[in-house]
Amino acid sequence: MFLAVLFAACGKEGDGPLGDGRIGIFTNPMAGGDTKVLVNPAAVNNASWVAGEQIDLNGTACTIAGNSTDGFYLDGVAPLSEEMYAIYPATMKDALGNDIVVTNGGDGACAIDIHCLAVNFRGDGTHDVYFPMAAHTAAGGTTLLFDHLTGGLKLTLTNATSDDITVDRLVVTATQDGGAPAIYKDLRPAWAGSPLPGIPGGEVGAETGDQGAQFISDMTLRMNTNGSTGVTLTAGSSLTFCIPMLAKDLRHLAVTGYHNGSPVFSKSKDLGAEKDIERNKMYTLPTINID
Repeated sequence: MFLAVLFAACGKEGDGPLGDGRIGIFTNPMAGGDTKVLVNPAAVNNASWVAGEQIDLNGTACTIAGNSTDGFYLDGVAPLSEEMYAIYPATMKDALGNDIVVTNGGDGACAIDIHCLAVNFRGDGTHDVYFPMAAHTAAGGTTLLFDHLTGGLKLTLTNATSDDITVDRLVVTATQDGGAPAIYKDLRPAWAGSPLPGIPGGEVGAETGDQGAQFISDMTLRMNTNGSTGVTLTAGSSLTFCIPMLAKDLRHLAVTGYHNGSPVFSKSKDLGAEKDIERNKMYTLPTINID
């Protein structure tokens, strides 16, 4: 029944302002930054949606349209005559290395399975990265207000060597006191009855134990520059970027860089005490020096 309703609603809307038969999309700000998909680590409050990306609305992918001046909305989608459940991003797999599978059963089964995440650096100092979010509104609603399902980490890597370093893959390892793997965050969307999203699989996470004790010790990030594989840190330079943190808490963080399958550096950071990772909050970690 939903598909018939959605397809009927997807007739092209006019070019009027937000609210004129459209569904506007917004986020609750992440403390320390309103981080969505396009991030400027020097000014995370200026982060923005990206037109052309997709949101899963009640199980169907809908495209983001608009701009940062006039606002963003779901392209060609009028308010539905039923409750609306939205998950960002929609299922997607791209050449950058992102591989995310979303199940959206409304107030039933929902899952966000993150098989791989990518960070794409642009020439203007910003970068693209997916932060999982969810929103719910009543039938006929004209706005979707998204909440982040994770916290975020702001990382700075400094190349303190005399040589340039190129990486195409980073493995970020989060562990608790004593070295135990960090426990996977409960990413349950706010709407009632929705179960825990799926545990990351494949390259991103390593699952151990039973389903009641979920772990995500490692998260793999594919590193790109302007859509091409690899990021180069010239000698003496620094690279700052933001990523979602899927762990519930952590004490130690290790970052290992790879190029063409071979490790090029591995550095760790002791946070001094175990830190709880809250949703909608960005954590800035001390600089990690590669020497």
